[in-house]
Amino acid sequence: MEPKKRSWVSWVLGSIVPIAFSVVGISLLSSSRYTYRPSRGPNLVTIVGIDAQVFGAIFIFIALVMAGLGISGIIGRRIFWIGMAAAAGALAFESVRWKMGLLVFDH
Repeated sequence: MEPKKRSWVSWVLGSIVPIAFSVVGISLLSSSRYTYRPSRGPNLVTIVGIDAQVFGAIFIFIALVMAGLGISGIIGRRIFWIGMAAAAGALAFESVRWKMGLLVFDH
């Protein structure tokens, strides 16, 4: 029985998407700024300081989760659960800062 051959799309996207997420996370960690448009209007919000760095860390942890999904075996499961736990912890940290009113942003 021959091993199942992966399609070209899954082979390319399976390696590029986690790398892209980690590159975005590293850029957020290094620049400490993230600008986005929360709605369809002309308003822009810029997240600065530690909040942008935590957001960058969340991107890196999500990249670990995606990489863990693409690896089989015990190492893949460990990478997945480490990324999932770290992303959940960073998201909980950011949620607590938001609830306490400590979120740092510019309009």
